[in-house]
Amino acid sequence: MNYPTPFKERVKKLWPNWTEIHRRMDNGMPIGEYLRCDTNITISLNTVLNATSLKELQDLAMLMRERNNLYRECRNLEGW
Repeated sequence: MNYPTPFKERVKKLWPNWTEIHRRMDNGMPIGEYLRCDTNITISLNTVLNATSLKELQDLAMLMRERNNLYRECRNLEGW
């Protein structure tokens, strides 16, 4: 799988410390299943309870939305 450079950059930005997915993507291996597993994780109750502001909750929600959008894009690229 040859992912477009902008797609790779966005994946690395949203998952900066996930070296396994970076390696797989750079080696042309599919990553959709990895992204699916991560995007299915919702914001935990503890995360919500520990938020100190509405802005923090909004930022978490935006991150989850961006990751879900990227996962859908990955599905299209991989021909699901």
